[in-house]
Amino acid sequence: MTFKNYLTEEKQVLDEALITFGNKRPKYNQAVIIAGGAGSGKGFVIENLIGIEAKVLDVDQIKGLIIHPGTPKLNKKILDKYGIDVTKMDLRDPAAVRQLHLINDEMGISDKVQALFFKDMDRLAKKEMLPNVIFDSTMKSEKKLREITETLEVAGYKNENIHIVWVVNSVQKAVNQNKTRSRVVPEDILIQTHEMVAANISSLLKGNKIDKYIGGDMWLAFNQQYVDASLVFSEFGGKYIERALLVKIKPRGKRTMSFGEIADKFVHKIQRYIPKSVQKLWSKK
Repeated sequence: MTFKNYLTEEKQVLDEALITFGNKRPKYNQAVIIAGGAGSGKGFVIENLIGIEAKVLDVDQIKGLIIHPGTPKLNKKILDKYGIDVTKMDLRDPAAVRQLHLINDEMGISDKVQALFFKDMDRLAKKEMLPNVIFDSTMKSEKKLREITETLEVAGYKNENIHIVWVVNSVQKAVNQNKTRSRVVPEDILIQTHEMVAANISSLLKGNKIDKYIGGDMWLAFNQQYVDASLVFSEFGGKYIERALLVKIKPRGKRTMSFGEIADKFVHKIQRYIPKSVQKLWSKK
């Protein structure tokens, strides 16, 4: 089946301005994994393009809580273990961000916060009223994808209600935007996150392995501002998405498109956006 025929059969248009799941906007029981490198605009996609109300599990927000003086027990634990007063960290300093990243990983703080969120879900699962949840993740490896989907299924989320959205943005744009953020990610780490997610998704698609982990939808959300997506502010103070380049490569309950079935123009676009070091992985030759 060609990509054009695929889109026609599924009645999808590439310039929709909203990502839906199962062609609906369900209130409960959906889990969405937002994949993408640092600075790719995952927050923009979550806020403006995801068509469900959901609780967001965001590693960046968790890191913000780590340094907040409102968590004195955690602050003291880090001070005792590392000799670092995290409340005085300047997240405009890439070295401080790198240090905070290591502390979070070594102490497993993000994992503990996620475990608390999923605690006592049995009652809601029996009523089929699990809260919609969004995992903001680079999805840097197949192992990470497996861990997330296993966590979700243990919590009661059905495989058919687990979805993936890969936010694809120019790594160079991400590097430039990173310099203006309140939390500056070290450039080598930022580029590495883009390399890992591009390599992982290429491997999953070429190995026809996505369907092992999710039964829901998979979308590509191209997200270069003013090129792929346009946010318009109205004269009355509101805002809306005028245009967004969204491509569904897996409908709920059906198989994911193979690597070869994705239209060349989208593969070439991905190649232009990802780091040069992994561009060959997105070659069809």
